[in-house]
Amino acid sequence: MAGGAETGGSCQIVTAARVVVDPSFPGSLRCTATPKLNMSKQTWICVPCRKVYMRKKYLTSVECPKCQGPCELVHTWGIPPSPKHTKAWDEFIARNRADAARLEASRQAERERQEQMQDLIRPKKPSPPEEHVPYLAAIRLPAIKTLTHSAGLPANQLAGHAANLEFWVGEAKHCLAAIDGYWERFKRLRTRQVEYEKQHNMPVTVVSLRRGIGDADRQELRRVLLEAIEQFLSRCRREGLISTEELKAALAELGR
Repeated sequence: MAGGAETGGSCQIVTAARVVVDPSFPGSLRCTATPKLNMSKQTWICVPCRKVYMRKKYLTSVECPKCQGPCELVHTWGIPPSPKHTKAWDEFIARNRADAARLEASRQAERERQEQMQDLIRPKKPSPPEEHVPYLAAIRLPAIKTLTHSAGLPANQLAGHAANLEFWVGEAKHCLAAIDGYWERFKRLRTRQVEYEKQHNMPVTVVSLRRGIGDADRQELRRVLLEAIEQFLSRCRREGLISTEELKAALAELGR
């Protein structure tokens, strides 16, 4: 019969059994029952209490009825050994935790892969337009910031910048020349654009060409720049890093 083991003319039906040969009785078979796994439940273990619990699969956490502590889900395939077998129990716990760590790492890798796939298929948002910064402000502000910062450095660090005095004075002169010559450059720009449009029979520009920075803003940039370079030069003189003659010569180059 199906599922049965025949011994001595008799037939026994054993459910979920393992059939083995009994060496003490040649030619006979012996049925050893094996525990039937409950596929509708999951195994949880409380490590401190050394207890095993079977709970419904939909549960994501289980509390030990004895110590009210959290139980660990069994990821390792197989049945936990008896807690009385200390060595086997400890080995099972270690193996289960290692399997849990590998499973979580695999799930994390899958989540990252899914996120990468979503990024590939998700339409990208258009980048916001970059804020327009007038050229004069763009090239002056870094110089002002650096000079102001350098003027407040310790003497030993300031000495390094003082060694490049000619460079910093030249930078300040270039900035002042750009500020002072802005209006003339703008007039040439506007005149040439209008001439080109007329020569090539182009429609008149709908939006009139406007200056990128006003007179008041240019004067404020000039004032702040001079203040920064003078503060830097004065500090270098107080620390004895430049002579009075060098200070006067630098200020003269800047029109001060």
